[in-house]
Formats: sequence, C-alpha cells, structure tokens
Amino acid sequence: MKLNEKVVIYGTRVILVPYERDHVQKYHDWMKDQEILEATASEPLTIDKEYEMQESWRRDEDKLTFILLSAAKIESGATEVEAMIGDVNLFLNDPEDDQAGEIEVMIAEKDARQKGCATEAVKLMMGYCYDKLHVSRFIAKIGKHNLKSYSLFKNKLRFRFESESEIFEEFTMELFMDEKGRRVINVPFQELKRNPKWNEEKEKPYYPPEPEKVQDSNADIEEEENKESEDPDKMFLCVKYGDEEDEKVVEDDYADNSEPAKSKKPRLQYGGIRVIEKETTSQNNDVFDDEFDEVW
Repeated sequence: MKLNEKVVIYGTRVILVPYERDHVQKYHDWMKDQEILEATASEPLTIDKEYEMQESWRRDEDKLTFILLSAAKIESGATEVEAMIGDVNLFLNDPEDDQAGEIEVMIAEKDARQKGCATEAVKLMMGYCYDKLHVSRFIAKIGKHNLKSYSLFKNKLRFRFESESEIFEEFTMELFMDEKGRRVINVPFQELKRNPKWNEEKEKPYYPPEPEKVQDSNADIEEEENKESEDPDKMFLCVKYGDEEDEKVVEDDYADNSEPAKSKKPRLQYGGIRVIEKETTSQNNDVFDDEFDEVW
C-alpha cells in the first residue's frame, strides 16, 4: 500500500518499515522453513514469485505490510537486512465492511521470539490502521494447532473468539476498537520519515526526528503578560491538590504531572475562588504485560 511507503514506526522493541525489494531474499529464506509455512498456512514460492509478490503488495490498496526490525540491532549498528526479524500485515478484504481488517504477524527469527516483539508489532499496527485508515474491527485467523498465537491474541491483545472452521482448521478472533480502546493498546512510538538511502552503509532506516524548537523563557513570560494585559477580565481554570483542611496553596506542587496521593482531593480554582470537588473513583484500565508471548 502506498500509504506507508515513506513511513517508519519506531517502537520500543521493534521498528516497522515498508517491505522493500532488498528485503525479499531474506524473506524468501524464512519461507523455506517448514515450521513457518505450516504456522502461517503458506505455500513455498520461487524467488521470482517473491519479488512479484513484494511489488504487488506495495501497489495494492487493500494490503498493508511492514517488515519488523529489531530496534536493539539497529541501534547497535546492524544493517536493516541484518536486523529483520519478521513482518506484520493487514488485509482489507471485507467488501461489506470497509472498517474491518484482517491482521497477522510473524516472528521468523528464533532469537527474537518470547521477547514481546509480536505483541508490540500488532499494537503498533492496530494503532496506525485505526488512526490512518479508520479500521475499527480487527480480525485474526489462527490455525487450530498454533496455540501460542492463540494465546497472544486472546490473553495479551484481548481478541475474543468469534468462530471455528473445520474445513480450514482455524479459529477466527476479533477485536472492536474505539477511542478508549485506542488509548488502552497504545505503546510508546514515533512516526518517522523513511530514509531513501536506508540500504547504504551507515545509514539508518529513518530520518531522525527534528529537534523541538526551544523558545527563550523570557519570551514566554513576556507573551503571557501581553495576553493578560489584552484580556484582563479572562477567568483562568487550574487544578491544585491538597488536604481538605489545608487552605494553603503551594505553587507548582505538581509541576511534574505526577499522580496525587489518594488522600488528596482536586481543587478547582476559578480566578482565585477555590472549589473542593468530590473525589471520583477511577476505573482500572486493562494492563497488558509480557507474562505470555508468542512464536508468531
């Protein structure tokens, strides 16, 4: 898909890059492994067919493919091909639901398994597809004997069982995502621009992010003073925390945005008038850990 041909998604464990022609030989070597062929329900292809497939996937508007790189290997100086560990794909193949996509992931390099790479790759892919393609229904089809993949999607990604096919000997699982779900599955990442010279010596797969512009602190103060002088009657809302009996306001108590202790209650300040708001009970979000992990 042309959407991602100039995009790199940099996560914690993995880096997602577009599937390029120079990746094909290593991908072809992976697909000679009978264990991988069975787990992915794939048929072996000739190297020429693999090149055709790569070009087709790059053009097709109903397929989105990223090659997975080991972030640790890239940062240690490995080339992109040396750092390849697998792939993650999304297929938009439901003509009746343009917000549905079938997702699959493969960790081909054995030394990259059991490290949370597949979990992170799927989360990054789902977040990207939700944001860019508005896909909100994700489907995974897993072979009945691929129990580690089933555990990955069920226990770590919270997909639910939908159906079972006796003919294809596979389970169908799905996950519906909304804005809340998008926040829950989120993992730290950066979306960077693809470096077209990625396969040259000492080149990275991506352009480094541009440094943030730092404005002089005095300029910030002057700007705020100017705003206040232009609109002297404006009411400002800020939130402070303190004990109910404590009437003293301490400036920048929570300047580091840390969570207040449970014994603290938020106070809303409207132009200097403080209102004590009742403490609300926060709902626990699902927390995903790496207690289980995958083969692919």
